[in-house]
Amino acid sequence: MLNTIKLLRDEQNKFMDDTVLLKNFEILVGNNQVYKGKSMSVCQSTQNRWKQAKIDNNGGYFNFTGSPIDIPVLI
Repeated sequence: MLNTIKLLRDEQNKFMDDTVLLKNFEILVGNNQVYKGKSMSVCQSTQNRWKQAKIDNNGGYFNFTGSPIDIPVLI
């Protein structure tokens, strides 16, 4: 039997008729233990893409756009 240590807390919630995915994440061990963030993702099917905005407690702000083939990775 393997012993595993949970390194990351990752919570996901869908809302707005399941069209938006909100993720909260937090590193639980190691030097980056205080690192926390959130991301919000939406599939824009009429434009054949998904978009994601990600923020963290270090002041980071990131925007991502992907093609439909990338959608399973997003969720």
